[in-house]
Amino acid sequence: MLLQFLKALNPSPAWWCAMIGLFAPFVALCLAMWLHERRREASQRAPQQEKLLRPPGFSAAVKLDAILDQILIRIILALGTGAMAGLSIQGLADVLSQLGPSWLLLIPGGVCVLLAGACAWLTADLLRRLRNAENWRLGLRGEQAVAEKLAEVAECGYRAYHDIQGDGTWNIDHVVVGVQGVFAIETKTRRKPREKRSGQAPYTATLDGQIVRFPNGSDKKAVPQVLANARWLANYLWKKTGESVFVEPVIAIPGWWVDGSGQESAVKAMNPTYLAGYLRGRPATLDRAQVTRIKTAIEENCRTLEF
Repeated sequence: MLLQFLKALNPSPAWWCAMIGLFAPFVALCLAMWLHERRREASQRAPQQEKLLRPPGFSAAVKLDAILDQILIRIILALGTGAMAGLSIQGLADVLSQLGPSWLLLIPGGVCVLLAGACAWLTADLLRRLRNAENWRLGLRGEQAVAEKLAEVAECGYRAYHDIQGDGTWNIDHVVVGVQGVFAIETKTRRKPREKRSGQAPYTATLDGQIVRFPNGSDKKAVPQVLANARWLANYLWKKTGESVFVEPVIAIPGWWVDGSGQESAVKAMNPTYLAGYLRGRPATLDRAQVTRIKTAIEENCRTLEF
């Protein structure tokens, strides 16, 4: 039926060239990606079978990669629908105008409107995903900044683990273990405002009971989140080791001066530099055998990364 329709249209060679030039790159790209994936699965094998510990910000990096892939697809689709919209109004209108009644021109016009609408929606969705990618990239850099400071306290006997997986799709950003105790650390990265919107100092975050206040807004989820993370981790360690372990909840806020003196809170909040000093000053509360058991339990959770 399609061949009969094309024969009735009797498109010009220029029309065929335009269609081939439009769709051939898409077909070639899809074929090349499929062949590459088949070749990789058939010919490559990891150099070692042992799984790796999850690096800092691994979940954020995976999410960012997925968003960037979606952005690339949106760019290709937006360009393709925009090009096809122009082709439909130019090429099909010329062809259909020679077939009969003028109402046939509604066909390329409708196609053009639909494709132009799709292009506009894809562009808007692309902009939304770009903003989302910026937020995930900011969060990733924040977790990396905290991990860098945690690496400095290894000299005090601490071991830092990152991206510990909870029951579901959530995770604990960092867990630090040493004879000084177990700490569940949640990183909250926030951009600094150009102008303050309140009476608060422009680069100061305030821990006010259950709320972390910034000059340009507040975070009501951080404190409940890190408390829930600490409870989950304490329960996880009890199940794995048979020992009751207190897990101290901490919020790390990179780049901000954190004021926690305004009101008592169940958690502590500080910037990464202060956090490193805070960990160095903690007294020993656990024996080394218990620390070894805790480390083994946590490593079992986060050593999941394929090489």
